Amino acid sequence: LAAELLKTYDIVIGCDTDEFLVVDPRVERSLAKYLSGLKIKTSVSGLGFDIGQNMNCELKLNKNQPMLEQRGFALLSTRYTKPIVINKPVSWGSGFHSIRHHNFHIDKNLYLLHGKNCLYYWTY
Repeated sequence: LAAELLKTYDIVIGCDTDEFLVVDPRVERSLAKYLSGLKIKTSVSGLGFDIGQNMNCELKLNKNQPMLEQRGFALLSTRYTKPIVINKPVSWGSGFHSIRHHNFHIDKNLYLLHGKNCLYYWTY
């Protein structure tokens, strides 16, 4: 599917529904504008963080407020530092955690935030 999309689009982002690729806010560019300006050889990754909830000081998530304003704790994660942005067809491994026959670059301004451990506890 990604190879088909690359016939029309310059890049493809593949990630799970509980993962968010974000640009460092200090860059002051949208994700689309930032990625459009990168010279991607084959793929690029953001530095991965597993976002969690500190039960001692953080409340349940409120769906009407931004997630990152409600969560201040995360673990640096090699599992979520994965090559999810591509500009050429690749053979992705399960869950986009690897690509076969290519290295990938971790961009200093990109972050991949894994939210599984804090997304399921919304208040209504």
